[in-house]
Amino acid sequence: MSVRFENGKWYYRFRLYGKRPHGVCYGCNTYEEAKEFEADLITKMSLIHRGKIPDDQIITIKEMFNISMRISEANNAEKTHKDNLHKVEVLSEFFGAKNSISEITPSRIEEFKTYFIKTKKRSKATFNRYYACLSKAFNDVIIDKKLNIQNPCRSVKKLKEDNQITRYLTKEEEERLMSEIPAYMKPIIVCALSTGLRLSNVLNLKWESIDFDANFIEILRQKNKGHKKIQLPISKKLKLILEEIGIKKTGFVFISYRTNTRFKKIDNGFNEACKRANIENFRFHDLRHTVATRLVANGADLGTVKEYLGHSSLAMTQRYSHPTPENMLKAVDILDSF
Repeated sequence: MSVRFENGKWYYRFRLYGKRPHGVCYGCNTYEEAKEFEADLITKMSLIHRGKIPDDQIITIKEMFNISMRISEANNAEKTHKDNLHKVEVLSEFFGAKNSISEITPSRIEEFKTYFIKTKKRSKATFNRYYACLSKAFNDVIIDKKLNIQNPCRSVKKLKEDNQITRYLTKEEEERLMSEIPAYMKPIIVCALSTGLRLSNVLNLKWESIDFDANFIEILRQKNKGHKKIQLPISKKLKLILEEIGIKKTGFVFISYRTNTRFKKIDNGFNEACKRANIENFRFHDLRHTVATRLVANGADLGTVKEYLGHSSLAMTQRYSHPTPENMLKAVDILDSF
């Protein structure tokens, strides 16, 4: 039996029943805590070996999420990983980080569903994201630890989502918005409406990503939520705005005149401009929705829109596209012609 401290963590290593288990002493900050962790682990493994307790009771909820978050960090964009870490905090608080994963049963997950929707007043779609995070964590720990157990999430149904937002900007609203937004924000809005890029991609856009000779913008997969490399043609309107800014070889495209560095947030300024323009229930992300709506309404096929927005599936694209009132009237005219 021995524990050691290395790279800021305590590790256990011992010999038991012809095997040499080793790993991290999760949550341990001192030698004494690490020794206690190791001793408790040996006791549990002995009980499992003798068939006294099932093997899933040796894994804590904290350890399960630690395993899953290491996988998340290695395979997701930074923002997605941060979102996952927040979900894990909420789930750990509800289920108890020190408890065994065997205590997360289908009935407990149903209790979390009720708590999340009725007590916390969160949406069905948001619950489904937390449910997916929990299910993924179970799948990760089952594979990593070679556990012979079933994921309890498989016995719990996701909620049917009824809060899909179909908000997009009309031409009249766009004109009102552009007349109210501050001058520094106009190039950002034009970029969003010309590319359909997410706010994070717009604010992090660099001159190195823009090829004016080939006339396209390239967003590398590690910088994109969908983990797909995106190549977008530069519209005439966007190119004119970029020329007005002053084309450079390196650095961020959209720079704050106050800090002389990239914008980190523009939410307050954007929301205030929407209020002044009398545009209700509209988020910056709805500019991306607007792009999809305009493309589909003007004849672009869903496959093209899917690639333009960098979606991983057509199902995502279909959510962002829907018939506009103008096109519904055109449809009626077609029927009237028979």
